[in-house]
Amino acid sequence: MWNHFVKEINQWTLIHMILGIIVFIILKYFKLSFWSIFIIGNIIHFIYEIKDYIIHYHVFKNNIPYMNFMFHKIKNKYNFPFMKFMLGEIPPNNFINSIFDQIGFSIGIIIANLFIKNIPRYVSLFFIGLFLSIYSMKFINMYFLYKNNYFNAIQD
Repeated sequence: MWNHFVKEINQWTLIHMILGIIVFIILKYFKLSFWSIFIIGNIIHFIYEIKDYIIHYHVFKNNIPYMNFMFHKIKNKYNFPFMKFMLGEIPPNNFINSIFDQIGFSIGIIIANLFIKNIPRYVSLFFIGLFLSIYSMKFINMYFLYKNNYFNAIQD
């Protein structure tokens, strides 16, 4: 039984833990308490996990070969900067994996709270700027894919 749970802990769980640390640093800029950061961060991350669930189970119906086909078709058809980053890898996702991603995110916030007490405002501002610049590039690329009707990429 434990083998099933252990295999759901993967490199993406570590990424979610690191994201928890980054979200802690960003929200610390607003001088929020630990519990405020913990609750706000987990609500935002939970919404992200719901988005993952919807994409995997309702859009792609958890069909990994189809998701990989779409990934390569879009990647080959549109040569936008940071395409691999924007599309990301397509890890298999399931309910247990989402739970462990949420737990990893929460552990990241707890670790940050234990080891990062006083964060200079410029460090928080740096992470806010980094976060916004990376995700704005991701959304700009997604906009151009949408505008060019990338949903029809597999029909070509």
